Amino acid sequence: ISSEKMDQTSVCQNCLLKEQNTGVNPSADNLSNFIHLQKLVQEKEKIIQALTQSYSVQPMAISMKSEDMDAKDEENENNDTLKSDLTKAKEDLKLVLRKMREYQLEVSALQSIIMKQNEQLREQAADIDTLTRNIQIKEELIKDLQVKLVDPEDIPTVELLAQQIFTLKENLASLNTASQGHLRHTQKIFKLLEELAANKSRLNEALQAEKQLYSCLVQFHTE
Repeated sequence: ISSEKMDQTSVCQNCLLKEQNTGVNPSADNLSNFIHLQKLVQEKEKIIQALTQSYSVQPMAISMKSEDMDAKDEENENNDTLKSDLTKAKEDLKLVLRKMREYQLEVSALQSIIMKQNEQLREQAADIDTLTRNIQIKEELIKDLQVKLVDPEDIPTVELLAQQIFTLKENLASLNTASQGHLRHTQKIFKLLEELAANKSRLNEALQAEKQLYSCLVQFHTE
């Protein structure tokens, strides 16, 4: 439509120029046509101005689209980084939890061993008490026999009692040695348990740190 108006304007202007050149005075119709042509020229200028403004806006729109694309690319890159961090955090959590389960199994096994050894120690302590009482009883019997000894025929009985006391003392010494060995072993187990407890504490701290990191990453990703 604008091109047609521009063509009409140029045609009318040419006609007016021809009339002026030929010396013909314009009539009333020609005057109205001239006014109409002026309006068309003004409309043409407005159209040209609008087109000029439209072309000047297009580069800005293209620039804004380019910036939006760059922002989207950066957002996608950030999302990929967050996904990678989340995956690594999940793997670290699984590793910590697996180590925690392994330590718990080791602690349970050591606790079972300690319970058995404590039971054995209680039994050995009871045996030691029994042997100690028997030794004391036999020593008292020997003393009584030594005091009351008048007949040489009673000497074998005294020697037998002395031999029994010696045997009991040997058994008591062996039990003491065994109990000391169990005690040292128990001390080692307790030391190992303390180390396991310390490792468990460190693992708990690492687990809490991993959970906090995972929570922060998830929160940042959702935002």
